[in-house]
Amino acid sequence: MATDYVPNSDRVNNFFNELETRKSLLTTITQLNKTLTDHFASLDNSLSSKSQTLDSQIEAFDAQIKKTLESFENRENAIPERESTAAARIEEQKDAAIADIEEAAAAVSENRNGGGERSLSGFLRTCCRRMDSKGLIRFLLAKRKESVVLRADIAAAVVEECVDVMSFVLDALEEFVEMKVEGKVGMADRRWAVGILIQAVLPVVDGGGVANSVRERAAGVVEKWKGAMSGGGESGGGVGAGEAAMFLQAVAGFGLKDKFEEDYLMKLVLEHATRRDMAKVALALGFGDKIKGYHCKLAA
Repeated sequence: MATDYVPNSDRVNNFFNELETRKSLLTTITQLNKTLTDHFASLDNSLSSKSQTLDSQIEAFDAQIKKTLESFENRENAIPERESTAAARIEEQKDAAIADIEEAAAAVSENRNGGGERSLSGFLRTCCRRMDSKGLIRFLLAKRKESVVLRADIAAAVVEECVDVMSFVLDALEEFVEMKVEGKVGMADRRWAVGILIQAVLPVVDGGGVANSVRERAAGVVEKWKGAMSGGGESGGGVGAGEAAMFLQAVAGFGLKDKFEEDYLMKLVLEHATRRDMAKVALALGFGDKIKGYHCKLAA
């Protein structure tokens, strides 16, 4: 009689569980292998790209080195020529300086002998070329009569010959203010001379083209000037119509309106409104529309 076989269910279940586990493990290994393969392929592509970039940079660097070396060589070869040019320029400047001295001496000699305006104009240009504002003011004081005639030449000389026009004017103005503060004598004549320079050179327009460093320096000078004008008296300063116009022209020319109270500037305009040039100064300061209102206010 045949014996019936009864399978062990636990062993069968364990077998299938183990089979499923190995299947999962095989799937995991397959996915990990694919991930690693993709990663290494990406690394290979990245390294290849970086290698190409590095090769390009090396080539560019080599080209730049070659270009730089050629530039150095060209500059070195150009040194003798540049030295010759510089020497020629120095010689030219020396000759120009000697010519200026001779021209100035000739101008003085011609003036003493009744020379004409040409020598005076040449002397003006010499002072401006040297940025010698003190020399120009001394010339104006010594040649007061001729200076009035040469006012147009003064403006042309300063604008055409000065390296820095506004600094040149400011130098003359600063010297005037310092002397005024110190209570020097003869300030009326010096005020006239500096006024000639300011009126001839400073355009009665907004000072937007003035360098910031010059504007800041001018602000200090004009502020000190304001204090001297408020002192009263001949030695302390005081302020007349001519000096008030000079002050306002400097404020407008150097672009300093925002540094002062509007009422103070307007007061100067109204106190000396009879001057012919005061209307232009008022317009330059932006007071054109306000003058009428201020007149009405003062009359009330």
